[in-house]
Amino acid sequence: MFRLKWNYLLVTACLALAACESDLPPDLTPPHIELDNPKMGGKFSAGTYIPFNALFSDDQSLGTFSIDIHNAFDDHGHGRIAEDPELSKFSYKRNFELPPSTAHIIALPEEIFIPVETMAGPYHFIVQAIDAVGNATSFQDASNVEREIQITNASMARVDITNILNDELEIEADFPFIVEGTITDPPHPALQGFELVYIALGEPDEGHAHEHERMAENLFENYTEGSQLDPYYNQDGSLNLSKLINFTPGSQDLSTLQNEGVDHLVLTIEVHDIQGNITFELVPVHIHTN
Repeated sequence: MFRLKWNYLLVTACLALAACESDLPPDLTPPHIELDNPKMGGKFSAGTYIPFNALFSDDQSLGTFSIDIHNAFDDHGHGRIAEDPELSKFSYKRNFELPPSTAHIIALPEEIFIPVETMAGPYHFIVQAIDAVGNATSFQDASNVEREIQITNASMARVDITNILNDELEIEADFPFIVEGTITDPPHPALQGFELVYIALGEPDEGHAHEHERMAENLFENYTEGSQLDPYYNQDGSLNLSKLINFTPGSQDLSTLQNEGVDHLVLTIEVHDIQGNITFELVPVHIHTN
């Protein structure tokens, strides 16, 4: 009699639970990710950590999330040079459990370590998530979060601009755009020097960490590689920025931008050294008005 009563209670409980679950609407929505750190275009030195803070939320229950970091060198001309065998491209991929809740903040303090021997350049930082029933974020619906970050190291080329005022340069119609300074490469016993330099002046693009994708819209560009760089060298082996950037903006170009509400441009300096490092320098340029 006791066993029959227990079985009856168990069946009743299961039916009640199934009835409650059936009252819930079907979960067809992937989780939502709000990534606080790292920021787009953030710079992190080899030998240090990448901070991570994010808020994950779901309409019913969270499941797991993943972090994927890999290099973004493919579109930047690498592959033509003999890279330093002592440097390697950084990669990181790991899955993490999320608590069974509708919202949760995750922080991984000092979790993502960048090895000292990491090659400098642009890297993709991608966060994905899956909820408790298997709905996953994706690139198709833009629910994945992707940031481009920069990893730096001690052997990468250094850009020094000496005529910056209040953290920006200034440009004025019908006057030469002057950028004073140098590009230098730290000493290396076998792999010192530059493979290519790309310089562009164009409108800010908040969707990218750099302006390389906006070549058709730039006011000025200079793409120089190999022996073409010879006329721009100083006697000490550095490159002369004032020679690489020789441009006088027209009044019509700047007036058109100002009429569109643009008061700042971005000067992008991208340097590839022989070691395989890529250096990015982004400098705000204020449009001067009379």
